[in-house]
Amino acid sequence: MPVGFSDKRLISKPKKEECIRHRGYVKCTVCDKVFYCDKINKNTRGKNCRCGNLWVGIHKVTDSITKYDFYVAVKYIDERPEFGDKEVKPKKKK
Repeated sequence: MPVGFSDKRLISKPKKEECIRHRGYVKCTVCDKVFYCDKINKNTRGKNCRCGNLWVGIHKVTDSITKYDFYVAVKYIDERPEFGDKEVKPKKKK
């Protein structure tokens, strides 16, 4: 037995780090309608905001150069939309 150490050592468990997820969004600056990019898939039809200034949908890719099947397309009439990321913490399990 080594000198100065006991047989029982305290083993601390590593703490789980909170995974913070980022959600991309497009927001109409006129009516404040928010479209989240993770809610859009390749079967999504285009959606308009309440005031009709902003349209968010998809643009299908026909070339085989990229690994993506579609891009998120944004069209606006008068006011430029706001783009950004929102940090979302995971929900705690009961």
